[in-house]
Amino acid sequence: LPEQLSAERNAPIKLLWQAVERSHQSYMVFVHLIAADGRLIAQSDSEPVQGARPTSSWREGEYILDQHQLHWHDRAYRGAASVRIGLYDLRTGARLTLPNGDDSVTLPQTVIVE
Repeated sequence: LPEQLSAERNAPIKLLWQAVERSHQSYMVFVHLIAADGRLIAQSDSEPVQGARPTSSWREGEYILDQHQLHWHDRAYRGAASVRIGLYDLRTGARLTLPNGDDSVTLPQTVIVE
């Protein structure tokens, strides 16, 4: 995860997934950049690996490197932000739920938006 991001210098967000078990369902990945006040300032939504590796093709134990370019909603924002990621069903919009009940993971590293 880059320490700094900006709309002008849009660095990719790289995710490494591990398939715990096989899925027969294809899910979309979302990557949200969230401002300190909770606003969505940038996002990426796509099938893993730009559609080349849908989750239904993942084999148990396999690692998948997945890269995302953010699309900016607020190009003027400057300051601290967090990155939230998750999976959802494109047909219904329903997010997958984690064992703790959350529907996304917020990465522990703070990103500075310049």
